[in-house]
Amino acid sequence: MRFHRSEIDNVAFAAALSERARRRVEEFGRVQLSDSEATALSLSKLVHMCLVVLIVLVVVATEEFFAAFLAFPVLFLGAVAEALVAGGGAVKVCAGIVKSFVAMFGGLVCYFMLVSLAHSGFI
Repeated sequence: MRFHRSEIDNVAFAAALSERARRRVEEFGRVQLSDSEATALSLSKLVHMCLVVLIVLVVVATEEFFAAFLAFPVLFLGAVAEALVAGGGAVKVCAGIVKSFVAMFGGLVCYFMLVSLAHSGFI
């Protein structure tokens, strides 16, 4: 099963890549997904999209930017669910969970760096 790029990918693809890089991606940039991986990706995209919108609405409604911190555990759980749904054996599931944790931790570090910079008046 093949998926087409999402709209944000289309914009980035058209605006950020040189013509040479674009041709290379079009020629070699295909990913084949198994049915279970495609199902997991579809479910994950829907869950993440809904959660991101919900978190943005909560942050705007409460005017508390600390509420954005809620995004990290919620999105981490979504990524863990994706790893579990995709299956592929214990090693592959564990690898997906570890990747999710590393991504969440990296996001938390960046979030707190940006908050610190904002509070210091640097940005």
